[in-house]
Amino acid sequence: MIDLNKDESRILVVDDEESLRLTFKTFLSREGYGPVTVASTFDEALALIENNTFDLIVSDIVLEGASGIDLLRRAKEVNRTARWSW
Repeated sequence: MIDLNKDESRILVVDDEESLRLTFKTFLSREGYGPVTVASTFDEALALIENNTFDLIVSDIVLEGASGIDLLRRAKEVNRTARWSW
């Protein structure tokens, strides 16, 4: 299990449904986690991953143009030093 320091945890939420992105962001923020960044597409998420470091990525499995699994594989390629939990 990965231990996150709530107020210093960088979280990326990826989902094509705006209501789910907002729900995750609101819930995580209310629980003291953050900053929480959101993305609605594979390409948007990949650009964020390539230019930022995240402690946790929560992704929908079905994304337009690719899958959440594809996204996590690419994230792993970009950041080979991160700890991964599938």
